[in-house]
Amino acid sequence: MSFQRNSPVLSFRLRAHQKTLRKQRRYLLWPVWVYQVCAPQIRQRRLNILQKAALGLCDAGLFELQRLAKTLDIHPNLAGEIVHELQQDGLLDERGLPTATGKNYLHEETLNIEEKLQVGFVFQDALTQTLWSRFEPNLNHAKVEYDEKGFPGLLEGDKGKPFVQWAYQIPATSKMLPTQPSPKQILEALQQQMRAQKQTSSWAVDEEDFTSYAERELENYLQRVSLIETDPKPMFITTYAYALEEERDWYVCDPFGFGPSLQLRNALEQQMTTGSGEFLRKQIHSLLEYVLAEGFEDLEAWQGQLQQKAKLEIPAELRQSIIYQPLLDMETAWQEAAALGEKCSRQKLNVIPGLMRKVQEALFGDILKKWPGEGTWRQLPKNDKIQLHQIYKDAAKKIGFNRIPDPLANVPPNLIRSVTDFPDNWRLRPLISASILIANNQPEHPLYQAAEQQPDLLDILEELVKAGGKSTHHKIEQESVSINKVGELRKTLYAVTAILTA
Repeated sequence: MSFQRNSPVLSFRLRAHQKTLRKQRRYLLWPVWVYQVCAPQIRQRRLNILQKAALGLCDAGLFELQRLAKTLDIHPNLAGEIVHELQQDGLLDERGLPTATGKNYLHEETLNIEEKLQVGFVFQDALTQTLWSRFEPNLNHAKVEYDEKGFPGLLEGDKGKPFVQWAYQIPATSKMLPTQPSPKQILEALQQQMRAQKQTSSWAVDEEDFTSYAERELENYLQRVSLIETDPKPMFITTYAYALEEERDWYVCDPFGFGPSLQLRNALEQQMTTGSGEFLRKQIHSLLEYVLAEGFEDLEAWQGQLQQKAKLEIPAELRQSIIYQPLLDMETAWQEAAALGEKCSRQKLNVIPGLMRKVQEALFGDILKKWPGEGTWRQLPKNDKIQLHQIYKDAAKKIGFNRIPDPLANVPPNLIRSVTDFPDNWRLRPLISASILIANNQPEHPLYQAAEQQPDLLDILEELVKAGGKSTHHKIEQESVSINKVGELRKTLYAVTAILTA
């Protein structure tokens, strides 16, 4: 089981975010491990997990709030909110019984409780071992023609006038071994695919929805995910790098038709730094020749200059810290955006808040490492959101913060546990909220000094968290961000970093 030059080649839906000519493209054959899997056929529902359950229980006569809450394992206040929402939507009447519309909804939802299983394929990047957030019911094999040296080319064009499109085959070595994906990773691939298509999966549980009912629902889906074959197939998938003259930048197509892929571009840039990446670098350089203006002809030299400038912008006291590398990545991206000015592309600007988020993850990850709090999650109630919010509020007040934003005050115990007891799990809001809880029992914790310097720090952090989340959310049409806004966020990040590392 290894990659060969003649390993099968797949081709799906390639789409650049702007129209490009062939001379603006460099076709690539990317090595992937292809798994055939069986998973639930997730369809969009009009009711969320708790609404569906509450409507069904009301239909069965359990419409008294205390019994409803106990059955769903949630707080009575939350049960009351759910019933009120169903009544507002015309699905329950004033007595708490399903209306005719509610019965129709319930009938449709009941039909979908036992979701149909579907067989399809998921794809693991052989270079990075990352499972892509894609699920395809069928494999679309490309037409390939091999030259006298055995190198593949894509056979394209009409039957009457076919031509061979040369494609660079990313080298795949015997060291590229597959890592079998877990059922949760496979299910997440389906979920992310649906998000990319602007849909909502029925099993998706928000970070704030941590009831045991939701956990059981998710567990039910996970139990029905399986690998049809444990050994994946080594294949290549078609994509292309492309450049745009008006943006003076280059991109890599998502192989499944979702526009440019930052993930693939990062992987390609990493590949260009390896010993076998010289030819690949030449291809990208040739692609950029006609879009790079005078002074930008040597891409590597220009990027080197940007990085040197970025290093000078980073305070000296941070150059030996754990956040230096992510901070350098962010600052280099900012220097490039600032150099391009108004010509900087929306895609490039949207990357920078995501890099800022990585700086914060490294920063709070380091704080948590120095000030650990295994078991901190045990002090939090599992099913009482009101009490949970109050605990966070009291903790923040004790440290000296003016207030704590709702998203930071609603982090459930299981996510706090994920960062305190399993430090490989990096989630930014849980990292921040866990640090607040831990600081309550450790008077020397750096958050006390931070609160003294900036009482509104938690609001500032939440602004950065939201900006980073929007930039990394898996959507085709991301929210546009201006270069001025990114510049303001950058200044805020440096101010926050200075406070927390003082």
